[in-house]
Amino acid sequence: MDFFFPARHYAIISLVGETLPVNAVLDVPDENDSDLQVFLRIESPNETIFSGNIVLPDSINFTASNSGTPYTLTEQSVLMALLQAAQEHGFTVSVNDAYYPGFGFFVDSIDGVNNQGFNGWVYAVDYFSGQVSADNFFLDSDNEEIIWYYSESFDQKLLHLVLSDTSIEPNQSITATVEYFNEPSEEWVALENASIKIDGRNETFNTDSNGNAIIAPNFSGSYDFFAEKQGFTRSNRINVSISSGNPQIPGDSGTVELTAFVVPAVSIIVDPSLLDFGSVGAGYSINGPAITITNNGSHNIMVTAEVVGNLFVQSLKINNVLWNVFELLINADPNDFINSVPVGTQLDVPEDLNASGQQSGTLTFWASSTGTPV
Repeated sequence: MDFFFPARHYAIISLVGETLPVNAVLDVPDENDSDLQVFLRIESPNETIFSGNIVLPDSINFTASNSGTPYTLTEQSVLMALLQAAQEHGFTVSVNDAYYPGFGFFVDSIDGVNNQGFNGWVYAVDYFSGQVSADNFFLDSDNEEIIWYYSESFDQKLLHLVLSDTSIEPNQSITATVEYFNEPSEEWVALENASIKIDGRNETFNTDSNGNAIIAPNFSGSYDFFAEKQGFTRSNRINVSISSGNPQIPGDSGTVELTAFVVPAVSIIVDPSLLDFGSVGAGYSINGPAITITNNGSHNIMVTAEVVGNLFVQSLKINNVLWNVFELLINADPNDFINSVPVGTQLDVPEDLNASGQQSGTLTFWASSTGTPV
């Protein structure tokens, strides 16, 4: 469980970075292409901020809101899922590194809703409360659902809604059941006097002692049903289709499965993952291997560079210009979303370089959307 302290707001910046070492002695991490997917739901006191599936990346960057320190998460964790959802869907997350240093980070704001006193953001995985910091809860294929919720008490329970049907006609009855998860006994418990609401309408239906409510909508449309009760966290949402049919003529149906792979707006691949300039004398220039930068996103992008390492900060050129003035526009390919552009590298070693022997550094390419999607 995260602890709650008020802290300032921090917005996730929509940038994608690719980093490669520029020295032969540095190790390159193995690629991890596992498409781990989890369902993530975020409940604030007043609304559902997000509900949907998230595919976890291999790594993700963020900056602590209180200290300004940049971090990279490389383990597929509860925090990584939250940060990835924020990047993909445009809400903000503030992560703090000031409290309990060395034991992990904690979240002090989501979508502008800040921790206040002992009230604040906590998480549960498959309805079990998190017992470690969110970056230290590592996910695997056995985990199905993450719920981030704003807790206003130490024993706040999570509601769960079940409907007997999700496709009905007007005035046709369905049974709604509301329950909460009791962690000590690991049992679902029926909840009396929970309010079942229909998004966009004023009707409210209360559950009986068995946690059930009979609902017979007298209108048509597609609506989300959910449950609330004071002192509990809002339930999952279930979409119900209410459409008129002809009772005299039996209907029929055909089902078509729908799939789509969504290409991220900004994404790049850099190859190779390591550059070795070999041996070069002070005052000499040497051409390095070409680097291929691939735009595999759906937006046109502007690529810039960042270099770390004394020799390379002074000497590295990309496409015949110093790295710090390098810019490259790579358009998106609307056919297969793969557009690869090679760039040249060169090392101009100063004669007065106050260093010798093996030199190490990193070259990071940053890509940002030009605001012109294909």
